[in-house]
Amino acid sequence: MWVMAQNEIEIRAEHIAGQENRLADYLSRWHVDSKYEWLAWSEMYKHRFDWTEVDISESMLECDNVW
Repeated sequence: MWVMAQNEIEIRAEHIAGQENRLADYLSRWHVDSKYEWLAWSEMYKHRFDWTEVDISESMLECDNVW
């Protein structure tokens, strides 16, 4: 959370009920059969999710406190 606050990153979660949540179903079965990988990518393309890849430096993951 601290890293997110420092970099003004906001993550929002949205509940998607049962039958409408096909993407989660495909992702949970991805390792079972390669057809689920294809179905997952198809579902993501259909909804045109805006994926942005961001490089995170190791220093962003460091913590000064010893727990």
